[in-house]
Amino acid sequence: MRFIPGCLLLMLLVCSLCLVHGVLEAPYARYRCQCTGVTKKIPRVNAVKRVRTFLPGNGCPRPEIIAWLKKGPVLCLDPNYSGTYEFLEDMKKKRGPAGKSTPARRTWKS
Repeated sequence: MRFIPGCLLLMLLVCSLCLVHGVLEAPYARYRCQCTGVTKKIPRVNAVKRVRTFLPGNGCPRPEIIAWLKKGPVLCLDPNYSGTYEFLEDMKKKRGPAGKSTPARRTWKS
């Protein structure tokens, strides 16, 4: 008779730990490196939809430069490659510096 309550208690303990583990892990899931590998293949500036750079920290010890292409995959560019910085400079020249806001267009009502 003591075997069944012991098994039920053990099952309850295991199930509750699984639920708590999922709740505690979910907020920290984004604190890891997003790039598993990097490429030295530099895309054309016209083919890129957007670029984001991530500094080291929050679980990832290396800087990351991620380029989303208009048609095709997402590329993780090598931050140690000199061509990457030339690409970023070309992006700044063509599209303007990041964070630059365009003024709102006024519409006049008569």
